[in-house]
Amino acid sequence: MLQVQGSALDMLGKTNESIKLFERAIKKTDGHYLLYYNLGLNYYKINDFENAEENVIKGIELNPNHSSSHLMLANIHNQKGNAVQTLLSSHYFLFLEPNSQRSLDAYSMLQQNFGGNVSKDNDKPNTINILLSPNNDSQFGAAELMVSMLEASKSLEENEGKSDDEMFVENTEKFFKVLGELKNEKNKEIWWTFYTVFFYELAKSEHLEVYCKYITQIGNENSKKWLEENTDALSKFDKWLRDN
Repeated sequence: MLQVQGSALDMLGKTNESIKLFERAIKKTDGHYLLYYNLGLNYYKINDFENAEENVIKGIELNPNHSSSHLMLANIHNQKGNAVQTLLSSHYFLFLEPNSQRSLDAYSMLQQNFGGNVSKDNDKPNTINILLSPNNDSQFGAAELMVSMLEASKSLEENEGKSDDEMFVENTEKFFKVLGELKNEKNKEIWWTFYTVFFYELAKSEHLEVYCKYITQIGNENSKKWLEENTDALSKFDKWLRDN
């Protein structure tokens, strides 16, 4: 009931009142992932990204299968200019919800963040410029640089002749594996304890290609066709997910 009231207040343009109501509701109950999500959403609407992130993460901890929470987290960090966090949460959203209008938007956001800071110099064809985000802290600095280098590697001679789809699979695998290797015991945040743990195991499995096809099916006809022709691989991926 309180959740409905809070959403109604927000729809009436009373977002600050809605925030207070959701906060009271959380205190009165043991908390519910939708309460945290809606509270985070309201904070996002008033550009309070820190409180938005804090509450969305609390919701994910209660229900990691709530796709909207991962998309919200991706949007928050996309606004903040944090490529690695945006990539991780948008990847997981697409894993949960690969075939909707929102999926198309998330796929576009993923593509923009994987190499969006890499550009070629028109005056110097052999020169590639990499712009690193000043907002990103040290724990993601190496990962962000690695993402940029992976995007830049597309122009290397060794990758000539490879399709964009092939490069996406290769670079996604490298991205997940490097994050897994960067993780250490000091990393306690969701990026390392949840996202990286899952994606690192996925990258080490034999199912990374089918995963890449699965999450890109909404925006890539080649991926959609591949899935239709490789139902056995999809079934094996599903079994792997159930067993792990």
